[in-house]
Parts: sequence; structure tokens; C-alpha cells
Amino acid sequence: MKRGIFRRLCGLLLAAAAVYGLTFGALALRGLRYVAPDAESWRLLPYIVPAARYEQETSVRHRQGVQAEASLVIRCYDAQGRLCRSIVWDKGDWVPRLTDFTYDGAVRTEWTKGAAAYGWLRVTTDQAGRDTRVELDDGRTAVLSYQADQTEPYRTEWFGPQGNLIEWSLWEREGDTAVYTSGGADRAASTRIVYRYDSRGNLLSAQGGIVGEPPIDKQWSWTYHDAERTAVRHGGGQTVRFCYDAQGRTITESVYAEDGAETYRAESVYREITRQRTE
Repeated sequence: MKRGIFRRLCGLLLAAAAVYGLTFGALALRGLRYVAPDAESWRLLPYIVPAARYEQETSVRHRQGVQAEASLVIRCYDAQGRLCRSIVWDKGDWVPRLTDFTYDGAVRTEWTKGAAAYGWLRVTTDQAGRDTRVELDDGRTAVLSYQADQTEPYRTEWFGPQGNLIEWSLWEREGDTAVYTSGGADRAASTRIVYRYDSRGNLLSAQGGIVGEPPIDKQWSWTYHDAERTAVRHGGGQTVRFCYDAQGRTITESVYAEDGAETYRAESVYREITRQRTE
């Protein structure tokens, strides 16, 4: 009796494994029609969806000279250049994290599912493409407003599921100076920080802080080497060196302590993996 039950259980498990294998293989073959994978991204083939263009980003992060984190991202874009799916695989996870993007006029909905994340958010934009409303699946809602043609929101208010104010913030930008103020449901300001930027938009200083806590007073300086597409930030007891590609994307970020020792390094490699088809 027990032996018969065991055999049936084994049979069911083998059948399930076979179905899963066939499904996984069929999806992988479909993905192979659209992208040209490398030795790492081939395992993400079953998650590829039909799109107009595909981009792959491979990132590795080292701390104190030891590899700490690594990830692989594939972004799928539609014919309008909009993101339609993001596939993120953090090395060590069994399955990747998927985010699907759908568009309906001025509304963008993002659906995320993965081993440690599941949910959705809905974003409404204005005619300039700026986010004006964000709705989360837990019932919270953010309302964003802008001044003139600025791209950064001037005021952001978060409301709870019952419409009650949770927190708010103001971002007042004028020239190379910005003032950030925020508070809670009582509308009283609890945080005020003044930021100053250089002509390239990089941060030079941050002063202020949270009411009742020690004030923030940080200073940075920047040096640029445009021919090498690098920028170096000094301050806070460390030096950070950024290297960019021709599209302005950061491909390396290295952090050095005061004694010159490298304490952190992040590297990213971007590849176009769209398979060229003659059909």
C-alpha cells in the first residue's frame, strides 16, 4: 500500500518536472528569437517578452577588495522607447525580480513580482511627462505639484488609505541653491536642509537637518576630466571617482579612504542584446 502511494507520488513529481522543463524550454526558445544572450544572460531567456529593443546591464560591487554583490538586469523597450519589462537578477537569488510596465494615456502602471517583492503602483503624468500622482497597492497616495517648467516636484504630499495626510515636503530650487523642507501630519516643519550645486548639477554642500538633532554641515568639491569622461568628488573624509560612458551612464564608481585605500568599487557593463532579424 505504502509502496504504491510512493510510486504514484514519484510519478506525479516526475510529470510536474517534465511539464516545467518543457514550459521553461519553450519560453527560453521564444526569448532566443528576440535577444542574443551571453554566458550569463541566457538563464533569463524564459522571462523575455516581445519588445523593440533590449539592453543588458551587468553590475559587480566590491567592498574592501572582496566581491560583495553582483546583479544582471535586462530592460525591454517598446517602439516608443518606453520600458515595458525590467528583469533584475541578483546573484544568489533563485528567481529574478520582474517589473512589467503598461501605459494607458497619461497613466503608467508598474507590476512587480519576485522572491522578495510583489505589488503594484500607478503613476499619472502631466503633458510634460512629469509625475503628478502616485498610487501604491497599500492604499497610500502621493500628490506632486510643480512650479512653471521645473522638472523637480515643488511640493509632495503623502496621504493614507483614508485620505489623511501622512507627510509632506517642499523642494524650492533657485539657481544653484535648493531648500528642502518636510514635516508630518501636523504640517509643522521638522526638517530643513539647504543644498548648493555647481554648474553641472553636482552637490557642493548640505547644511541644516532635523529639528532637535545635531545639524548637518557637509562640504564637497569636484574636479572634472572631460576627455576621460571622469569626475572626482572630494569631501567627507573620502574621495569618490566616477567614470562614464559616451551616453553619460556611470560605468565605475570607486571610493577611497583618506590613506588612499580603495574601500568600495562598483562596475557596470552595458550591452545592446537585441537580436537582428531579417523577417
